[in-house]
Amino acid sequence: MRDSGPSAVPASGQGGVAPAPVPQPAAAVPAPPIAEPASPAAVGKTAPAADTGSGVALAGRDSGKPPVVLAVQVEAAVEAWRAAWSQRDMVNYLDAYSGSFAPADGMSRQDWLASRYRNVGGRPSIEVGIRNVSVAELSPARARVSFVQDYASGSFRETGQPKTLDLALEADGRWRIVGEWSGKAPPLR
Repeated sequence: MRDSGPSAVPASGQGGVAPAPVPQPAAAVPAPPIAEPASPAAVGKTAPAADTGSGVALAGRDSGKPPVVLAVQVEAAVEAWRAAWSQRDMVNYLDAYSGSFAPADGMSRQDWLASRYRNVGGRPSIEVGIRNVSVAELSPARARVSFVQDYASGSFRETGQPKTLDLALEADGRWRIVGEWSGKAPPLR
C-alpha cells in the first residue's frame, strides 16, 4: 500500500492509535502500447517519436512520423481494402477508391472499372497479404502508405511486390485511395 501522507502517521507526542489509512483508488493500468507504423525511413525521416512517459510513444509532425490516430485510421482503411479485395467484395473494394482516383497507367476510369470487375470479381479466389506497412503524412488529410504485397489467385503467385497507395480523407470522414502504384512510386510532392 502506498503511504497516503502525513494523515496516516500519528504525530509524535500524540498517544493513541493512528487513524486508519484512507483507501486509495487503484493505480490506473496503462493501456497496451499502440503499434506504431513501420519506420519512416521510406520518407527520409528518422527522428524518434516523443515519449509521453506513459509507455505509449506518440508520433507527431516534429518526429517525422504521422500522428498515431492518422496512422491507425489510414492503416484500417488499407486493411479494409485488402480484405475486400481478398473476399472479392466488389462493393467495398471499389468504395475504398476515391471518385477522384485516376489509374497510374493512364487508363480511363471506365476501362479501369471494367478491368477491376474482370480481374477481381471474375476470379474464383484471391489472397492478398500486406506486410512492412509504412505510413507517411503528406498533410492532415493526405497520407502515403508503402508496403510489400503478396498476391495469389489460382496458380498465379506474386510475392514481395512493393506497392504504394496515396489516400485522402474525404468529406464523409473516410480515407480513400487517390493514387496506386506497383513498384516504384512517384516522389512525394
